[in-house]
Amino acid sequence: MSDLGGFSMWELFRGEVETQMGSFTAALLAVEEQSGSVEVLTQAMRAAHSIKGAARIVQLDAGVQLAHVMEDCLVAAQKAEIVLEPRGIDVLLRAADVMLKERKKLILVPRETPLNLVHLKNMELLLLAGATLLPANPSFYTRPQTVEQVVDTVVARVLDHLLQR
Repeated sequence: MSDLGGFSMWELFRGEVETQMGSFTAALLAVEEQSGSVEVLTQAMRAAHSIKGAARIVQLDAGVQLAHVMEDCLVAAQKAEIVLEPRGIDVLLRAADVMLKERKKLILVPRETPLNLVHLKNMELLLLAGATLLPANPSFYTRPQTVEQVVDTVVARVLDHLLQR
């Protein structure tokens, strides 16, 4: 049984969103200076994607939908299908602010590799706050035969932790 150190999953979710929103906001502000920079757009899109995943874990459907729309907008900008102008960036920043207002319990399942120092420092802060980090590393003890069975090993581990009291 894990000790959440007095923090609710909403508080941990908010901490994750605040962390990702820092990256998201910085990237969007850089977009204003470096219009069309695919690298900067990718940073913002990854942050929105992480927020969507965190919202999905805590079953915050509105947050999932909002982050998904933010992702779609950024992908369109990456493909040069749209150009993000200051007014559009302001809309994305306001949408990001909505994410900060939500609070729910959170188990983080990082899947991106390799990890950099910023990732590790943010994970350390979340661990110190009582978060549970469950890397999306499948187990092969049961000798899974399909990709679905491999994925199920990760999902089962997350569900085990969600159901713990």
